[in-house]
Amino acid sequence: MAKSTWKAYFLWLTGGLFGLHHFYLGRDRHAFTWFSTLGGVFGLGWLREFTRIPAYVREANQEKEYVEKRFLEMRTRQRPPYNATRVAGELIMGTLFGYLLSLAIPSAEEHEVWNRWASLLVPFAVATGVHLVGNIGMECGKFRWPLLGAYLAAPFFAYNPNSVAYSAVAAAFLFNWRSRDYVRQPKTGLRKRFLYRVSVLSTCGILYLSLWGSFLWFNAKFTSRDGTTTTFREGVDNFLHSKAWLDLKKTLIYSWDYMQHYGWQRVLNEFWESMDTHGESRAMDILGLDSDATQQDMTTRYRKLSREWHPDRHRDPVAKEAAQKMFIEVAQAYEKLSTIRANRAKAGRKSRSDSRDEL
Repeated sequence: MAKSTWKAYFLWLTGGLFGLHHFYLGRDRHAFTWFSTLGGVFGLGWLREFTRIPAYVREANQEKEYVEKRFLEMRTRQRPPYNATRVAGELIMGTLFGYLLSLAIPSAEEHEVWNRWASLLVPFAVATGVHLVGNIGMECGKFRWPLLGAYLAAPFFAYNPNSVAYSAVAAAFLFNWRSRDYVRQPKTGLRKRFLYRVSVLSTCGILYLSLWGSFLWFNAKFTSRDGTTTTFREGVDNFLHSKAWLDLKKTLIYSWDYMQHYGWQRVLNEFWESMDTHGESRAMDILGLDSDATQQDMTTRYRKLSREWHPDRHRDPVAKEAAQKMFIEVAQAYEKLSTIRANRAKAGRKSRSDSRDEL
């Protein structure tokens, strides 16, 4: 089925930061790249694609003019033209994957053997990022060249804090020098089954997010204002034992039990009332009344506060201004409560009248 430009733009606008439009167009590698970098380095690539989507649609549909132009280019060139944006993407993804894996590995003090062997996979992660971007669209290349470049550079910069970035440079250089080529046959991304594509991308996404999870659990730290350093794990444990969480947990359990007994509708109604969207609770607080106060109680309290906060009782300009503000708030609170009570009484009378009519 031919792909639609307006659908691609709609998906670009609604889910473009996560690569949804690329998935629609069969560009699964591009979709995962956007998912990993939140729209190509926090939305920069996403914005750039505003003018490129029509070309992506022509590529996905393999339109006649597009195919003829592409074959003409392949006959006149042995290799695709150099693209600085693509190379920059290779460097970014290679560096991102390399650093992410190195951050996700537990420290040697905690898991010495695992740290030693897992560190050998960092160049592999770098090569994966370079190869991923290098194979987006109608260009391709073999994995062995960026892999070779990443591992060749790793020993030379083993003790350099920028070793991952240097490995990415070497991997991208070898990939573009020795392996970059045209895709000679149309990719099968659109012809693959939907569930297969979703399962592959989901697996890659889970693996990517698990690396971030490993980093947070094993190596993430934060420092308080007084200079105290706490690991993420300790922070989570402290939070789970904090009074705020225990109170919230108790409230959630109570709400669940309440819902099981009375149903969702009553829970939602009480929640909506607790939000005080009509301002009844705030008005009660201003007048200093309880929820069971009668209309007579409200009137008595209003008259007392009106006399207390009347501006004419205050001579100091600052106190007079504060009293004026409070006087207005008291009047508004009384008016609001009176209106709410009147409407509530009216609704009650109407309900009783309807009940008598039914009888």
